[in-house]
Amino acid sequence: MSSHSSSRRGLWCVLCAGILWGTIGIVSHVLFGLSQTTPFSVSFFRFAFAFPILLGRFFRVDNILAMNTACIMMSVERNTEVVE
Repeated sequence: MSSHSSSRRGLWCVLCAGILWGTIGIVSHVLFGLSQTTPFSVSFFRFAFAFPILLGRFFRVDNILAMNTACIMMSVERNTEVVE
C-alpha cells in the first residue's frame, strides 16, 4: 500500500471516528427518551455491535500472517546462540 493511500485511509478513519464520537451523545439521548434503557444496556449494545467488527478486522489473513511471522522471528532470535 502506498503512503498516499495509507494516509488517505487514515484520514477517513479519523473522520469517521470523529463523526461517530460526536453523534453518540445525541443517539444515547434519543434512546433514553424512547425506551427504558439504562447506561449499562447502551454500553452492552455498543460492545455487541463493535466486537464482531473488530474481531473480524483482527483476524484478517494479512494480520494472521504478520503475527505468525513475528512469532517465528521471536522464536528464532531466542533459539540462536552466539558462538565465539
